[in-house]
Amino acid sequence: MSGKLWLNKGKAVLDKGKAVVCNQCPCGLAYWVASNRYSSVDGINYIGIVLNANALAFNGKIWVSVGNSVFGCSSDGVRWSGGFINLYSWSVIWDGVKFVAAGYSVTGDVQSAAIATSVDGISWTLTLLPYYSFSGICFNGNFYVISGYNRPVEAAIPFMLRSYDLSSFEMTGVSYLYPYIATSGTRLVAVTHNSGRAIASDSGTEWEEFIIGGGSQTIGCSWVESLFIASLHKDDNSFALITSPTGEIWTERTTLSQPAYSTAWNGEMAVASNKYSENLIDWYDILPIGTYTRFIASRKAPNLFPPIGV
Repeated sequence: MSGKLWLNKGKAVLDKGKAVVCNQCPCGLAYWVASNRYSSVDGINYIGIVLNANALAFNGKIWVSVGNSVFGCSSDGVRWSGGFINLYSWSVIWDGVKFVAAGYSVTGDVQSAAIATSVDGISWTLTLLPYYSFSGICFNGNFYVISGYNRPVEAAIPFMLRSYDLSSFEMTGVSYLYPYIATSGTRLVAVTHNSGRAIASDSGTEWEEFIIGGGSQTIGCSWVESLFIASLHKDDNSFALITSPTGEIWTERTTLSQPAYSTAWNGEMAVASNKYSENLIDWYDILPIGTYTRFIASRKAPNLFPPIGV
């Protein structure tokens, strides 16, 4: 029985990929969390929570959110604590050991790219780096890839960085800023909202660019089971969910009412924007119609590199 069939029959949670009922412990309160103040037990029906975040990560035990100088931490996805940090961030990951958030920090009139790390989601260490701003970050179990840009005068100069230790970096110039990065563990794919384009790499330093037809912007990028998933802002001003096994050729799957900034998979079901799917091919509306999940993280978090036991 899938998690969504446990509606009104107790609090559904996942145990080794299977839905079970838990009425005693707080872990049953939610296993989907969206950054725009929603949580869900079934991935379809969402309730409001107190959360204002630009990005989310889940390590198998706790959720972490980051935003504009704020962070949050939660063990159940509903009750949150947090604080302030001098980091404006739109990207956070779990690398198997620690949470890593990328963005920028402002001190007086000086802006610097920055990375913040935390083992527990509560105590954070901020490191300023000699770049202007970071946008996205990804870890494939071997090295990190970070997107960002420098601004020496007026125009932004985008780049991709590869790092094994977050202290030394190899830079590759790219044509656009690619803020959304995902990995299959070996393959890296990033998309840009400046145009309908994607780039792909196996090394993290040599990137090949691909044009995604039919749209002006590509938003969000996630690896879910066997496919990279993103959303396309189409030329007719509508949105579509698109998938690709390698980042080269993309297939349109369904229309969206809002862009999907990320897609989450709990072992049985994927959720993106206002749609859910059990096979990544057929997508159905989240109820009530109009519910919009922005950045989203799920309780199971099966695609971590290296993985962590739940």
